[in-house]
This record gives sequence, structure tokens and C-alpha cells, in this order.
Amino acid sequence: MGWTDPLKGLNEQQRSAVECTEGPVLVLAGAGSGKTRVLSHRIAYILTQQQARPWEILAVTFTNKAAAELRERVARIAPDGDKVTAGTFHSVMLRLLRREAKAVGYPSSFSVFDQDDSARLVKEILQDHQGDSNWKERRIHSHISRLKNDMVQPDQFEPAANRPIEAVVALVYKEYEKRKRKLAAMDFDDLLVMPLYLFKDNPTVLANWSARWRFLHVDEYQDTNLAQFELMRMLAGPKANFCAVGDDDQSIYGWRGARVENIFRFREVFEGTKVFRLEQNYRSTQPILDVAHAVVSGSSRREEKKLWTDRHTGAKPSVLSMNSDREEADTICERIARDVMSGKRAYRDFAVLYRTNEQSRAFENALIDRRMPYQIVGSMSFYRRREIKDALAYFRLALNPRDDISLKRIIKEPPRGIGDKTIERLIAFSRQEDISLTEALIQAADVEDLGPRAVKKCVQFGLQLQEWRNAYDRISTAQWTRLVLEGSGFLERLKEGDTFEEQHRLENVEDLLIQIREEIGDAKGGLEGFLERVSLATDIDKFDPAADNIRLMTVHAAKGLEFPVVYLAGLERNLFPLVNEFRESEHDPDEERRLF
Repeated sequence: MGWTDPLKGLNEQQRSAVECTEGPVLVLAGAGSGKTRVLSHRIAYILTQQQARPWEILAVTFTNKAAAELRERVARIAPDGDKVTAGTFHSVMLRLLRREAKAVGYPSSFSVFDQDDSARLVKEILQDHQGDSNWKERRIHSHISRLKNDMVQPDQFEPAANRPIEAVVALVYKEYEKRKRKLAAMDFDDLLVMPLYLFKDNPTVLANWSARWRFLHVDEYQDTNLAQFELMRMLAGPKANFCAVGDDDQSIYGWRGARVENIFRFREVFEGTKVFRLEQNYRSTQPILDVAHAVVSGSSRREEKKLWTDRHTGAKPSVLSMNSDREEADTICERIARDVMSGKRAYRDFAVLYRTNEQSRAFENALIDRRMPYQIVGSMSFYRRREIKDALAYFRLALNPRDDISLKRIIKEPPRGIGDKTIERLIAFSRQEDISLTEALIQAADVEDLGPRAVKKCVQFGLQLQEWRNAYDRISTAQWTRLVLEGSGFLERLKEGDTFEEQHRLENVEDLLIQIREEIGDAKGGLEGFLERVSLATDIDKFDPAADNIRLMTVHAAKGLEFPVVYLAGLERNLFPLVNEFRESEHDPDEERRLF
């Protein structure tokens, strides 16, 4: 196969960034300026110049989809380009932690809690401390998540006297970390902060990984948080062959803990940084870029840059003034219908963006009335549906018997004669004996006040879990997953349903089993990797640009996507820019400018 010259087709600024491979490099890549092209060509250039082998290059992206696209692009240009280590921060660090689990006091088979699992554990802790249960578990977990990403450990957090919620956070945070470790589970934040503590306590481990990944690349650098900044600083080491690609004008995730300051700090932390600015835009027309620049240039602090394009013609952005959200939705839908009926456009050409999810309802009603196809990007994903999470909990529990969160989720799904009182006594016994709930099931005869029937049911289920675990390496993964769901009675319970909704739940679970069979085949094992991918999946990874639907989504969800026609709804005072008295952080007008 003939390989493409990595420098071919690049403009002057892109080429300069690609050729500069030694030392710290900051690429300020404006929207639509070809940053993915620069990243892929830079990695390919390093390979073709034989400066590194593929596995010595690390590329960190913010979605699994972006990582796959990056590997594909590199593979088209350079030999063995698909062997480059590319993935999200969470997926890359998860693989590292699997290798180094013992050093952080975990088994290599530890579970990964998604946001729902983490919130469930917080809820349990709140319920165990009477008087605190009026607090919303997701709000408490959000506080804990922010503290962890700012690298504040439970014993370092000092709640403010005038903020009652912080006293609750302090109490829950300590117990949350303690229980999670006992469950042999990590949450999303652990996947970032645990490697930090590992590296600080084990310099040899850090040296090994730093030596392995000799060339570091991070995409969307403006969206990194403090923990991610520190991770890359430590891995870069003194030589710091580190290329960060980002744009402070596109930093829109401050409410998630992203630090736009990381862009500004880069040159302070990495001495001798070379800066390249990509200002030629290939996506939009000049009238659109002019409006965007007029808004963002009012920010209080930013790296100076102004996007330009060769496409000087094109429609100017227009403003439609409406009296209500209903009129707004009706007018936009009528305009879309007119363009589609005339043959000028397809439904997939249109995106309707809004600032908050609550705005979607008016558009959904208007589209349903007109029988126009649409897709809400960022709505509940397949893997967050109740029946899918139940099935996955069975698999996770069978692989990790210490995963009490999964056990509590499925112990009564389907009902198996183990009631709430029995579960309460099992939990109390497991805490008293410092054992997992699975072990408590096996030892049910020793649990106080459990009748013979309850003991029998508990022991039966505990032994069944052991049997599934023992069978995992003996049969194919496809056979094993069906064995678990059929043996548990879970599938049979779904089959008994006669409503449309219940049948749909059964179809979803069957789709899950088909997906596992197609991905893993007849091989034994391998389910751990599938469960990891599911836990780390994001809604944007499942976006299908080929489907002929009108896209409805928040402006946040639209980042990185492009459409021929975009309607931005609700551009009005207190909505966009958003002023929300219930937001955890102060209103940031600069971030609202960048979001626009």
C-alpha cells in the first residue's frame, strides 16, 4: 500500500504545527480550522519520520468516536497508524489502572460505576443518615465529583459554616469513598484521580508509563479539568514532547469542572512552548464568522485570534422575532417543511439548537403534529434504559461478587422470595461481618431473624451467582450472557409482559444480547471490555449523521457537529445568555459568549 505524504494538502500554519514535533507545542485551533487533520497528520509525520513506534504515541480525545476517527485517519497516511494509543481520558486511564490495580489496592476486575450507580450509592448513604435524606443525591454527587476533579480528598475538605449542603457533602464524601473501595468499584472521577495518586506514590510506575508514551497529544485542551491537566503534566516529564490542541473560545464546560485557564497556564508550566494559531476556517462562511467574532471578542480574557475563510459569499445570519415559544416552534417547523417539500433540502440538513433541554417540548409537539421525523440528540441512551441496566448489572455482579450496588439493583428483579426486610438484615449482617452482600447470601443461615424459607432463597441465589462466575471461562460469552439472563428468570419475566412497553423492553434486551454476540463472537471471556465501553459511552458517540431526521439538541450537544441549516431558538434575555439562580456556579457571561 502506498502511504500519503503527511504534509500534503496542509496550509502553512497547519504544516508548521505538524513539523514541530520536539518539546511542548500549543496549537490554538479555531472552530472548523482542521484541528483533527493537524492531529492525525502530526502523528503520521512522527511515524513516517521514524521518531517513534505507534505504541509510543498517546492521543487523548474527548469522545470514543473522535478517537476511532483519529486512528482511522492516521492509518490511511502511515503504516501501523491504527496501533497508536488513542482514546478518551477515561478509557486510557482505565486500561492503565487495570494493569496497575494492585498498586492502588484494587483487584484488576474492579467495576466501573456510571453516573446512575454513583448516585444510587450516594442515595443509600443519605438514607442511612436520617435527616439528610431530603438532599438530592445527584446534587450531592455533583459536589463530590467537583471536589475529586480538583484533587480535594475527603479529609482535606472543610465545609463552609454558612453552607449546610457542604456539611452533608463532607459526611457523604468520606463514606462514599469508603464504601466504593469495599465494593471493589471506581467511579468516572476515580479513573482520572486514581492514576494521579498512583504516580505520586510510585515514581517508578510514573517513569515506566512516561517512557512508554514518548509523544503526547491532547485534543480539546480547553475542556480539560485540573486532574487532567496534572495527569498530562506528570506523564510529559522533563522532556515534554507534548502537543495540546485547543481553543479558549470554545471552552463551554465550566459547569462540569473544565478549566479554560489550562490553555493560559500551558506556556507557564511548559517552558519553551511553541504556539501555532490555526485561523483559516473551512466550515462556515465569512458572514457567520463575523457574527461569531463580534460576540466572542467581548470576552474579558482570550487568546487573540480571528477566523477567516475563502468563502466570502453566503447567506447572512437572520433574526426571527416571535411572541411565544409555540409560535417560534411552529414558524421554524413550517420553514423546514417548505424547504424539504421544494426538494432543496433533506430533513437531515436541519438542526434546531436551544440553550436548555426544557425548550425541546414545543418543537416535539410541532413536529409530531406535522408528522415530521426528528431525533433528540442527548436524550436517554439505550444503555441507560431500565431493562438494559438490569441486564448489565447481572453481568457485572457475576464477574465482580463484591459489586453490592449491582446486587441491590437486581436482587428483586425478577422477584425471588427475598423481601425488603430480608435485604435489610443481609445488609446489616454484611456490614457487621465486613463482607460483601454476595457472601452474606451464602451465609444467610447465620443472619439473625431470617426464617428457613428466606435463608433457602438467599443461599440458592448466592450459589447461582457462584455457578455463573465459574461458568464464565468454560463457554462462549454469547452463551454465558444468555445463561445468566435465562437462569435468573429475568428473560422469562420480560416475556410474560403483554403490553407494548413490556414487549419493547424484551426486544431491547434481545438487541443487547445480539450486540454482545456480534462484538465478541464465539470467544470465551471479553465481556469486561464490552462493559467498560458501555460505561464510558457518551450520547454523541451514538449520533448517526446519516439518518434522515431533523436534529433537536442543546447548543452544548452540538459541539463539533455541523449542519447546512441551523436554527438557534430562544435567543432572549435570561435564557441565552442563561441566568439561572439555581446553578451551582456563578453565571459566567464569558462562557455564554463562547457557547454562542
